[in-house]
Amino acid sequence: MRTEQVPTGLAFRDMTIEVKEAESNAIETTGSKLIKLATAIPNALKSKRPSEYKRIVEGVSGTVCPGETLLIIGAAGSGCSSLMKVLAGRYNPKEVVVSGDLSYSDINCSQDNKVFLPPTEIAARIGFCYEGDNHIPELTVKQTLDFIGSLFLPQRAGKKGSAEQEIYKVAKRQGQRDLTPQVLRDLGILHVADTPVGDDLIRGVSGGQKKRVTFAEVMIKFPALAFFDGY
Repeated sequence: MRTEQVPTGLAFRDMTIEVKEAESNAIETTGSKLIKLATAIPNALKSKRPSEYKRIVEGVSGTVCPGETLLIIGAAGSGCSSLMKVLAGRYNPKEVVVSGDLSYSDINCSQDNKVFLPPTEIAARIGFCYEGDNHIPELTVKQTLDFIGSLFLPQRAGKKGSAEQEIYKVAKRQGQRDLTPQVLRDLGILHVADTPVGDDLIRGVSGGQKKRVTFAEVMIKFPALAFFDGY
């Protein structure tokens, strides 16, 4: 059972990203409060963004057509991960301000030079692989992907107890039995399917194999658009 996704293109222009800086743990005094107030009043009069926002990406543009791969390269701290998270819609708009133009195929997610989160129907089709490898160490590689697949596939089809639901349950089980080995085979880790993922305390797969398990967790959903941070 394979869920086909319509390939999605991506275009962004003059994108600027500002993030809210972490609050200081220093104890405020009357003097520090007066300084903050004196800074806030001129900013408000000039309609400027408060100084607690830091610009980390400015004027970046790019295009990815369906079937293409775009490599984003930059030095540590240059904002590559932040840019990818914004493009994938993985950010909190209360803490991140994005300006410019952004569109997914024929769906525009910007207006008046302001960028908004993608709609639900687009966000559900976007896969994002974070840099870290966070897994349940006791589960085997196959169990890990079976679990992800069971969350991704619809839980039911038709009314509960109906013939359609029973047929779907059988088809879903068969589809999962076929899907997981195929993804593992494509990534070259089928031979460790029954090996625990492991961690520092539980012996499991190697670091490179664990990275491919993380990769597989995204690919088993067959996303229309996928982002891989740190790969």
